[in-house]
Amino acid sequence: LQENRNLNIIKKSGFMLDVKNLRFILPNDEQIYEFLTNDINYYMQKFEVMVTDNFKTKEVKEPKLGSIGVKVENNLLNIDLTKLSISPEEIQEVMDKYKIKKKFYRLKDGSFLNLNENEDIEFLDKLSSGMDINYRDLKDNVIKLPVNRTLYLNELLKKFNNTKTTKNSEYKQIVENLEKGNIDEEIPLPKEVKADLRDYQKIGYSWLKTLENYKFGGILADDMGLGKTLQLLTVIESYIEKSDKDKKASIVISPSSLALNWMAESKKFTPNIKVQVISGTANERKQKITDIKNYDLVITSYDLLKRDIEKYKELNYTFKYIIADEAQYLKNSNTQNAKAIKELKAETRYALTGTPIENSLAELWSIFDYIMPGYLFQYKKFKSMYETPIVKEENQEAMTKLKMLIEPFVLRRTKKEVLTELPEKTITVLNNNMDDEQEKIYMSYLAKAKKEVADQIKVNGFEKSQIMILAALTRLRQICCHPGLFISDYKGESSKLSQCMEIIEDAVDSGHKILLFSGYTSMFDIIQKELIERNIKYFKLTDSTKVSESIKLVDDFNNNPDIKIFLFSFKAG
Repeated sequence: LQENRNLNIIKKSGFMLDVKNLRFILPNDEQIYEFLTNDINYYMQKFEVMVTDNFKTKEVKEPKLGSIGVKVENNLLNIDLTKLSISPEEIQEVMDKYKIKKKFYRLKDGSFLNLNENEDIEFLDKLSSGMDINYRDLKDNVIKLPVNRTLYLNELLKKFNNTKTTKNSEYKQIVENLEKGNIDEEIPLPKEVKADLRDYQKIGYSWLKTLENYKFGGILADDMGLGKTLQLLTVIESYIEKSDKDKKASIVISPSSLALNWMAESKKFTPNIKVQVISGTANERKQKITDIKNYDLVITSYDLLKRDIEKYKELNYTFKYIIADEAQYLKNSNTQNAKAIKELKAETRYALTGTPIENSLAELWSIFDYIMPGYLFQYKKFKSMYETPIVKEENQEAMTKLKMLIEPFVLRRTKKEVLTELPEKTITVLNNNMDDEQEKIYMSYLAKAKKEVADQIKVNGFEKSQIMILAALTRLRQICCHPGLFISDYKGESSKLSQCMEIIEDAVDSGHKILLFSGYTSMFDIIQKELIERNIKYFKLTDSTKVSESIKLVDDFNNNPDIKIFLFSFKAG
């Protein structure tokens, strides 16, 4: 009876009778692992257990890193895993089993490696997935990576307390200089900047300079109106003041509506910088591009860069800085905008955007592909590792890894965060150039108006011609706003309207509300069509709006987060 009971215990453990050799065997690795981790303890309590030397090799081991050595050397990040208890030949196979949630891996010596809830294995997994490491490529158990992976590794090490880590001084210096809480705002400001930078702007400047020092790119994603342009101009000025006669030019690529703004800001805050705007006819632009080396800063638009990219490639010039303003223009990596700017060569690449870049992970990837190509891997791999798990599956682990990867290279401050440093009101004047068709209409009407006004003054004198003069000026102002205000069949563009819509879209994407005033209520008809096309909700208040309705609209606008734009005529406003 006791013998039958004992036989039943053996059978419950999965043992099968080998009739030929008159012995019990466990037929597969899963049952052997289960016996070694659980059942063996019961057997030792119930029976006297004797084992062979061969059985002793069937132990269950815990993977151990032992210690990790980390150093930065020759602009490479080296991770030393020589103390790892797993042989180099088996590491990747072990990790492949771990990724598919296997409890164990059977080593070549016959022993089992426990993969269940092991911190060392979890660290190796996050290390490989976050940095696209294939452990089969290890040489002498040392991983060599681009130095821009340093801060991701440091974040992993903060959460990994199981193992002693040795770090060399270069590694420690990078971590200390680039961690956001340690940004040194005392990096000397250039002498020729004609502005008193606020504290958060000094921090932004220092952060950008630190990235440059390690040859990293960066995204300055401060809220609209916090002075991103000034911070970058200060960086350029700093380089110019410290450089000799062989200094390189920098280039800004912006929406066409902001090119003149960059020039105006530079003249105002950094008059020491020699600036050239790449504009005009194709031949004029070609000459200006050829002459780049004679300037400190050249400015062009995304649209013109697409047209002129072959001329830049022929020049084969390496810029000091490439600055992509309103970097959401690069959100689709397959567009000509994105492809053209990535063709340019530079020592350091920066991106500026007032729109939260986490709104779209594809956009985030495209901007990183510009500032540090390859850092977020090829898009296909990025999509499978991060975008799909985060967007479709709401995978928090993937989100955490991605955040650790990008945080060191993105600096975003909102107005709310720096409110104590802001003045009561910031006034920014944006200049605007009319496009070709609009300018032709303007110049044609200007010539006609000049002649008619001159003839009127000649006949009736200045005093009696004032109404006609005012009417002519009003018509010119309307052409500047949009020729369609008085040319009924006008189908062309208005550069002022385009710039207005760019500002509105950026503000709305950043979660802001806008009050938009106009002296021409008919202009609202044109603006409304643009808002409807972009699915932007708005209210409108003009002279014809009843007082009771006006009060209700104002209350609704203040309390409804979905209504982003309020159109006002001057009088009603």
